[in-house]
Amino acid sequence: MRPGEERLVRSGLKKIAACRDRNGRLHLHSASCTHLGCVVHWNSLEQCWGCPCHGSQFAPDGTALNGPAVAPLGGIEKPADLEAAE
Repeated sequence: MRPGEERLVRSGLKKIAACRDRNGRLHLHSASCTHLGCVVHWNSLEQCWGCPCHGSQFAPDGTALNGPAVAPLGGIEKPADLEAAE
């Protein structure tokens, strides 16, 4: 992935929100919104993850930006089968 790009990927049964920030750093998080568990989607204009269910937004590093979610996206360890995100 190039800076500013994202992918939703699977590792076994887990859905992973993967993105590379504008500085080139790879961020991996659970793709489930911490409000009610909907799968987040990338907003390329605002460079953040957004929840389609209730509008929560998360920074590339997983920090909650706008509610109703207040907790950050869950962090994950890089799975061995996630080489495609590199």
